[in-house]
Amino acid sequence: MSELTEFDAYWIDPHGRISGIPYRHINHIVSDPEKYGLTAKYIKDIHKKYKERLGQEGNAREEIMIELMKRGWTRVRKIVTGSVTWTIQCWVLNSTITKHILGWIFEMAKEKAISKNTEINISDVKTGGMLSSTAGKAVQNLGENLKKKKKKVISN
Repeated sequence: MSELTEFDAYWIDPHGRISGIPYRHINHIVSDPEKYGLTAKYIKDIHKKYKERLGQEGNAREEIMIELMKRGWTRVRKIVTGSVTWTIQCWVLNSTITKHILGWIFEMAKEKAISKNTEINISDVKTGGMLSSTAGKAVQNLGENLKKKKKKVISN
């Protein structure tokens, strides 16, 4: 397996590049805000707004992560509760984000980090839409939607 598949969390940047996250998403943002197009001041101001400590899992975290998703970032997290499910969050599941998600699925499958039967939940944060399926069916559904050239692939 590649070094990339050793993680339980990822960010996919607006250009489709995949970064493994060795700890919580918010801590990675706080430790390197410039990587995400943010400033340390912005991060501190948002935490101050909610009276939360830096990196806390709370309202500031939520606002910062939504801002990143609005800018084209996609959040991926492995959840283990008896079985493995990958949750993928984006602002809007458009054709660009769909291609990025497919790229992540193919990379993980190539390295045998997921199989066609791995559960995947894709969440469109703006609309609240959700696509829950196996990786194999997600690839099929997302691919079909790309062929139809739909701008928005899931809805409420």
